[in-house]
Amino acid sequence: AGVAATLGVERLTRAEPIESYRGQALVPNGNWTPVKAVTDLPEGIPVAFRTGAIEGFLIRNGGQVRGLSAVCTHMGCILNYSKLRNQFECPCHGATFGIDGDPNNQYSAPLRSLPSLDVRIQRGQVEVYTV
Repeated sequence: AGVAATLGVERLTRAEPIESYRGQALVPNGNWTPVKAVTDLPEGIPVAFRTGAIEGFLIRNGGQVRGLSAVCTHMGCILNYSKLRNQFECPCHGATFGIDGDPNNQYSAPLRSLPSLDVRIQRGQVEVYTV
């Protein structure tokens, strides 16, 4: 489930996903799935969701919503969001990421940023492209 989320790339309000990872679509033959109403997303605060093979976070900034994978790029564990520290945290080994998806700390090898997810808004609903 987390593999597809780990390979995601940024897509905002597109009608159909396009080539995304090494020339292959992130989710071939998938579907747009509504996950949250835009009005349910507080300004600038990540909200977790799970649908199909995707676990991620939605972050609203004004009228735009972006999606980030909830899968840690180090060990593949599902991240938690800490409101207190305003960051994503890995429960497996302590890696942290800012809400922009960039790593806050490094290990023996640099961590990759969290992949963006295919997200669009349709009739007030945030939809994510998934299987």
